[in-house]
This record gives sequence, C-alpha cells and structure tokens, in this order.
Amino acid sequence: MWLDVNRPSEPVPDSTLLDDLKKACAQLARTVGTPQEFQFPGSQPVSLTRSELRALRSGFVVCEKTDGVRYLLMAWKFKLYLIDRRFIFYPISIPCPSPAPSYEDSVNGTLLDGELVLDKEHAVFYIFDAICVRKQNVSHLSLLNRLRVACSDFLYVMPRSLDLPLVFLLKKMYHTRDTRLVWTVMVPLMAHGNDGLIFTRDGAAYKPGTCRDILKWKPLELNSVDFCCEMVAGRNTATGQLEMRYAKLMWGCGGSLQAADDMIYVDEAQRAELRKWEPRPIFLECVWDKAWPRLRAMPEGSPWPSADQLPKGGFKMHKVREDRNAPNDKSVVEAVMRSVEDNVTIDDVVRAVSEDA
Repeated sequence: MWLDVNRPSEPVPDSTLLDDLKKACAQLARTVGTPQEFQFPGSQPVSLTRSELRALRSGFVVCEKTDGVRYLLMAWKFKLYLIDRRFIFYPISIPCPSPAPSYEDSVNGTLLDGELVLDKEHAVFYIFDAICVRKQNVSHLSLLNRLRVACSDFLYVMPRSLDLPLVFLLKKMYHTRDTRLVWTVMVPLMAHGNDGLIFTRDGAAYKPGTCRDILKWKPLELNSVDFCCEMVAGRNTATGQLEMRYAKLMWGCGGSLQAADDMIYVDEAQRAELRKWEPRPIFLECVWDKAWPRLRAMPEGSPWPSADQLPKGGFKMHKVREDRNAPNDKSVVEAVMRSVEDNVTIDDVVRAVSEDA
C-alpha cells in the first residue's frame, strides 16, 4: 500500500503538539522572528525569462522539475513528518534511527526540502535541498555541499526497503551544459511526471520565500499559476438563463485576495470537478492556452457570450491544488505571464548555457 501524495497520512490533530512542531521547524529553518516564522519556510523559484538566460552560464546546476507535491521533511524526537505548503504536518510511520547511542547523534533535528511523487506504484520523496541536518544548519553552504551532508548524515542511516510506505532518494543535479540531455533523454526515462527544469545557483545560500537564485523553466504549454477561484453565474445571451460557466479568479495582494484581471471558462467536465470542492475554497493550477476562450472579469449575473464568441488566449484549468491554502501573488502571476510572452524554448536555454555561445 502506497501513500496518497496529497494526503500522506492523517494530519497532526493535537494543537499542543502542532504548536511544538511549528516552533521546532522555525528553529531548524532559522525563521524565528521573521515573517516566515509561522509559515512554510521553503524557497520558491521564479520563472525564467530571456533577461536571465545569460546568468545560467555562471554557477548554476540543473535538474528535472518533478510534477509531484512539494513538502519539507522534518525529523524530530525520533519521528518523521512531511510538511506541506499550508504548514500542515503529516506523521510518517517510518523508524527514525539513531546511528549512535546518544540522542544528540541521531537524525533528529533534520529539515529537508523535496517533492513527493508516485514512481510507478511506490511513493518516493526526492530530496532536492537541505536546510538543517542533525541540528546543524547547513543553509549557508553551497547547494551541492548541502546535498552531500543530507546524503551522508541522513540518507545513509535511514532504513531502505520497498516494504516501507515511503522511499527517500536524492534528486540528481547536472551541469548546465547537460541541459538538453536532461530534458530530451533523462526526463522521458523517469517513472514519474515532469513539467520542466529547475536551475539553482550552486553557491547561493538556502533562502525561505521567493528566491531569485532558483529559476524554473517550463515549456510554453506548461507555464502555470495558482489562483483561488469560485464559480459565478452568468446570463446566457442566447437563452437568458443563468449558467455556471465561468469561475472568478483571485490572486494574492498584500496578504489578501484580489480579483484577477481575467475570469476562466470551464467546460462541463471541469465544472463537475469544481463542484466536488464547494463550498470550500478552491485553488486551481491554471495554464495559459492560446486556443482557450478568454473572458475579462465581469460582475456576476452579467450577460456573458458563449465560448465560441470569445477571443482566444486565456487561462485554462489544469488541476485542483489540494496542497495550497493561498494563491500565487499578483507579482508571481505577472512574472509567469512575462515568461509566457518571452516564450523561452529549450533551444534558447541550451544556446544560452553552451560553452561556445
């Protein structure tokens, strides 16, 4: 039996224990007294645009962008927890060993960054960064050195068996000159989904929140943003009837929700999926599709045209994001749209990182 990547276990229900775990996470991540103290302290990449292409030649490494669910992995008091973007803690029933007799020499006090995904039929946590290992904060080290510590002091002492509910693996990093190899050869061979590449500046320290030392590239059709949405009624101009054919999109702005410039057209299958989540807040990952109907934001109940009367080029629902409790900020949406307009292709990236460019 494998884990549900969106809900790997029942969340920690005890409020006292949860508060203790959040405090421990903040201590390990060194976010106490910062805006991230009571939030998910993971680094967030920014979209790669043409203006940043040349920078990739100096000190970056590249890896595939796993299409899984982002978590931090925390080892604390001989127990393992996965922490999602909503700062919810999921206990994992895997032994947390001590390689030496004393508590201080155990893997307790470890905080790693990674992605949970199903590889064929088994859940795998791919570690792509480290914040703290055995109570030693490593965020100041280079990326490759952070991963070396995670490998030697955590992975090597953890139990490894396909009988466990979860397997831990280190994500492979490559020199940027191997970018085409990674995308065209390595990615198709992998047992899990992928939606792009991640470029990380090796010499940069680990930083919570938005980090310009981590750049994500996606093919044009996979560039996505996360909105909060709610279904709204519009009046069919042909029949005069109110119909739920559109969703109001909201992005983050100063810590609150703000209506986005566009709404989103949803077909019958998508409406059925969204109804499953009502009345809970719905967070959607949306892609920009040049063939999808586009509708500017309008008041509820306004007469709305049918899809074939709308101009093309709009946001399209990709999937519901169960792991989010807030949408992308307006600035993130704008950055992704600049990336869409730039339309950086894999050939552009390969040319930028090649030694003779």
